[in-house]
Amino acid sequence: MRALKLSPPSTSNPIDNETKPSNFPLLPVRELAAFLKANPVKMAILCIPAATAQETANLLIQHGVTGILNFAPIVLQMPQTIVVNNVNLAIELENLSYFVRDEPRSSP
Repeated sequence: MRALKLSPPSTSNPIDNETKPSNFPLLPVRELAAFLKANPVKMAILCIPAATAQETANLLIQHGVTGILNFAPIVLQMPQTIVVNNVNLAIELENLSYFVRDEPRSSP
């Protein structure tokens, strides 16, 4: 399994291989279509602003992605053949805060 990070369209100079913060390639969004053509991808994780999520998701499925883990704060409109799991971080944080509250928990 390979991973890829994309820089936002406003980034003119993506971080080079010497200074990037992880072991994943970092490419500008404008190179996504070419990357997907050269590298078959079935699953994607979207962690992008709502304003660009639908367009990016459409591009992903046009190039063979069939499953999306969506962290973007928007419900994606996808064909029924595409599996989308939406993750709402606000709800997840609320759930986590409930379980780490100051009240003592009983032992199972």
